[in-house]
This record gives sequence, structure tokens and C-alpha cells, in this order.
Amino acid sequence: MYSAVGYQLLSVILEKVLGSDLPTILQNEIFKPLNMNNSMIDNGQMIIPQMAEGYNYHLIKGYQKGGYENMTFTFGNGGIVSTAKDLYNLNLSISKNQIISENSKRLLFTFNKDNYGLGSKLRYFKISNKSDSVQIIYHNGGGISGYRSGMAWIINDGYMIILLENSERSFQFGAYNTNEITDLVLNVLYNQQKELPRQSAVTEIAPYVLKNGVDFALNKYKQIMVERSDRFYFSKNELCTLGMQFRDDSVNLKILEFGMKEYPKSYNFYHSYADVLASMEDYHKAIQYYKKGLDVYHKYPDENEQYMKWINQAPEEIKGLDEIIKKQK
Repeated sequence: MYSAVGYQLLSVILEKVLGSDLPTILQNEIFKPLNMNNSMIDNGQMIIPQMAEGYNYHLIKGYQKGGYENMTFTFGNGGIVSTAKDLYNLNLSISKNQIISENSKRLLFTFNKDNYGLGSKLRYFKISNKSDSVQIIYHNGGGISGYRSGMAWIINDGYMIILLENSERSFQFGAYNTNEITDLVLNVLYNQQKELPRQSAVTEIAPYVLKNGVDFALNKYKQIMVERSDRFYFSKNELCTLGMQFRDDSVNLKILEFGMKEYPKSYNFYHSYADVLASMEDYHKAIQYYKKGLDVYHKYPDENEQYMKWINQAPEEIKGLDEIIKKQK
């Protein structure tokens, strides 16, 4: 499995063995020989010409500048500034055994039962007109406030996909992760019949909650479901989380009530509704909705496997609220 501490220890070993600091080692051994002219370690104080500004997306406030992060804390396991061209040069050199041997490359791409190698991961992408799936070697761990990155290498067909993004979305509303973006690119490369990416319906209606009220926003959601489903996707998890962004229990409850009506087989709305009621000290009603949620799970277990952590917690939540009620008598 991936270990940030492992990379930090490796960096300390490199500095001891080679008698130099890590930025100098990388410059002399990797960046300069491979013509990675726009790659360096960010020490947090450098002014880097033409560096893209990082942004974070918030559901209510929209895009804002990413927060400051002291990159010296990522010593050995992050903090490198680079470009798509430089990263392409790096991966090309690995394929040609220019900076590592064939034996080292074999170790790099030898995967354990969890499909993890020495710094890379393995997954598969199914091609409709091929009998076998395409093997993808990838890494999508790069991400700090305002930035995300990912790389995918389809060795057998010679494709390299490098993703660098200067925005990050809070709670992942309407965001595609790097694996999903990679798959969209692969659909193009392999001529797969695939629909274009769609917008998040929850992201679309969120501004209306503040401007026009929650009832108007939820009616807008229903309208989109009927009239514009080809352009939007509808995530139950995003809808369930929407109310929490406004810190208003009445808004949250209305959204969750809407969710229970539109998605009656989905456990998460019942549990979240009970949580809000419990925070409002309406313990009797909270217990009712925890139990309703469990009934939904027992009727539709296959549709609610992703909520097992919550489902397992519900009996304890009920027990705890029962004890509070007894003490109040």
C-alpha cells in the first residue's frame, strides 16, 4: 500500500548516501538529464514564473483562491512543481530504461493482491470491441488545496494520459475524479460510444436555495429531472449533503424530506434526517427515522451497501437516544 512516510524515509536515505539535499539530487539526477526544465521542488518561498493559481470550489461561494500550504511538510512525498511535457519526458525515460534498469521497472510494475506496485497502481478498462480489458498503470494521489493531478499509462497501446488541474471542489460536488476523467479520454481513444460528461443537478440548483428559497430550488430539481436529464446527472449522495452546506436545520430537513420522497429506497436520507432531528433534541422522532432507515435497508439491501457504516451505527444511535429520553423522565 501507499506510504507517504515511506517516501520521506527514502528521501532521507538518498540525502545520506549521496551527500546532498533532495532538491539538488532531483535536479542533477532527474530533472536536468531528462530536460524537465520546468520541474522543481517548491520550498514555499519561491516565486515560480507562470505558475497556475490554485482555486477551490465551494457550493455556495463558488470559486475561491486555494489556501496556502507549506510544501516543506511534504518532503519526499510531494511538493514538486511540474508540467505535462516534463512528466511525459519522465515517463518516456522510464519506458526506455534511461533512469531505472529493466529489473527496477519490473519491480515498479509488479502488483500485489491490492493491485499496488512500488509507487503505482493497476486497474482495468473494458473496451467493447476487444475481448480483454486494457491494463492501466496509474497514480492519482496528487492533490492539495487548489490543485489535483493524475497520470495513467496504457503500456501495451503506447498511451500516456497526464492530468493537471488547478481547481478542487469541496465535497466533490459535480467533480470528476482523475480516474473518471481518464476513462472519458479512453472512450475517445478507443472509439467507445459514450455520452458526454453531464453537469451535477445539485450544483445547478444550489444557488437558488439562497436566492429563491429551498422550495423553489427543489422544484427546479424536479423540472431538470423531467426536462433536462440528458444534460445533468442526479446524485443521491450530493442531494443528501446539500442541506448541510447552509447550516439551517429547516432547509436541511426540507431537502432530506424531498430526498425520501424522490428516492424512497435510499437509506442515507432517513439516517441524515434522524441525525438532524437528534441535533434539534427531537429524540422520539429521530428514533422513528433511524428505524425507518433500517426498514428501508432490510427491504433493499443491495441498493444500500455503500451506507453500511451508517447502518451499523444506527442501533447504537437509537440506544443512546433512548437513554437520554429515560433520563429526562
